[in-house]
Amino acid sequence: MPDKNRWKFDWEFAMIGRMFVPLSSMHFSASESISDRIRRFNSKDEADFRLGDRYELVLRNVDANNSGHYRCVNNHERHLISQMYFLEVSNSKNIVELHSSVGNNTVPSVPLKSGIFEAEKLKYEVKASQLSKCSYCSSDRGEQTKHIQCYIMPTVNVPLQKKEYLYLNLYDKVPCSSTLVPLHLRKKLKEMGNHKIYLESRPCYEECTSEEEIRKSVNSSQDLGDIRTLDYLPGGEFVFGNILPRLLPPVVRRVQLVLENDPQVLSCQKLIDINAGVHWYSLRNGPIQHSNIHTLYANRAYFDEDTNLVFREFTMADDDEYFCYSSNNILLNTFHMRVVENDQHHQIIEVVRIFVKFSAFILIFVLIASQLYQ
Repeated sequence: MPDKNRWKFDWEFAMIGRMFVPLSSMHFSASESISDRIRRFNSKDEADFRLGDRYELVLRNVDANNSGHYRCVNNHERHLISQMYFLEVSNSKNIVELHSSVGNNTVPSVPLKSGIFEAEKLKYEVKASQLSKCSYCSSDRGEQTKHIQCYIMPTVNVPLQKKEYLYLNLYDKVPCSSTLVPLHLRKKLKEMGNHKIYLESRPCYEECTSEEEIRKSVNSSQDLGDIRTLDYLPGGEFVFGNILPRLLPPVVRRVQLVLENDPQVLSCQKLIDINAGVHWYSLRNGPIQHSNIHTLYANRAYFDEDTNLVFREFTMADDDEYFCYSSNNILLNTFHMRVVENDQHHQIIEVVRIFVKFSAFILIFVLIASQLYQ
């Protein structure tokens, strides 16, 4: 008999130092009432996450409370973990930008160190990522990036690893600046300068590619083995039973109110199963690239290793609309950022005024009291 529980996977979440709790429950039990199912369906739009059409977990409005471990697990008559992730939320990273030229495939020399922590049976190594896809296709504005950073990993197999560091074996490699790294080791690595991420950017050119719609024949096999053509389907049309092409993800549109001088991270969603680059566009300033971001925003903004647009602080001049596109110009995200003046200096003035008024009241009270006692 087929195993009915084989594909019953659900997502679970665990904050650092806590147990896993369920995030999704797509496989109902017989004891669950109809009202529970209706309530769960109606609450989907209010949830902080959703499930994609390939059962991927999509988080909304990520903040520090979302930091922790995520896993896709089958707990129906088995305990099978399919995927496990650690999400770490941070407002800023120590990014050092490097610029290279077309065709230069050598890894740049960076002042990052490799070594071993003998007592902890851990090692730290410097590794470079693969070059990203070109940010534009069929355009001379294309850029691609590569990041170089320090990673920490065990030096021995699981049975020989110290108990307090066994969790590091759950992940392929852990950045040296991650909170997964024990604090005392993280401090040592920071003193070495291994907390920095070196981001190399270079110009590139890549032709746009698209899938060609193919005309298909609908055939039928006869009793004697002859194949008979029943119909011709033009490109883009399908019959029942065909695997349809994947739909593009819906555009994520956000309107955010930001206080002046507040930091902000604008994240661009990725096209799942499609290896494509991304680029950013500002309604006021035009294309935002590695080559001009510091000129446009006077070192207030930068790109991280995942091409997220990071603002160290927003000013009134940054009140704008920002758009994220794939390399073949598919719109992925829009951000309507509205910056309001930070009234902190007004609060300070009000506090000073209250203090002056209170001091004047005390002075007058003391003068009146001294006159009464004379």
